[in-house]
Amino acid sequence: MIMKSWSSSIHRQKGLAAQTRIPTLDLNADLGESPERLADGSDAELMRHITSANIACGGHAGDANTMEQTLELASENNVVAGAHPSYPDRACFGRAGLNI
Repeated sequence: MIMKSWSSSIHRQKGLAAQTRIPTLDLNADLGESPERLADGSDAELMRHITSANIACGGHAGDANTMEQTLELASENNVVAGAHPSYPDRACFGRAGLNI
């Protein structure tokens, strides 16, 4: 999901304060779904280009180790981390209907 937001900055011109609205963009990705993507550097490379990440919580993909490593990558890259919970359904990647 791409979210557009606005941040304000104050610029001083000739002693007068002028407020300028600067558009910002939150570029988000789902990560932490695969130990292989951590091992080959794919998640790390993508992390360099995003501002926030949904970290898989182990239901449909990922595991405790993958979550921890992905959170460390997010911290190192100043990426805001959020949870990506799902149904416990690895076979259909969280898309199968389940009786819970």
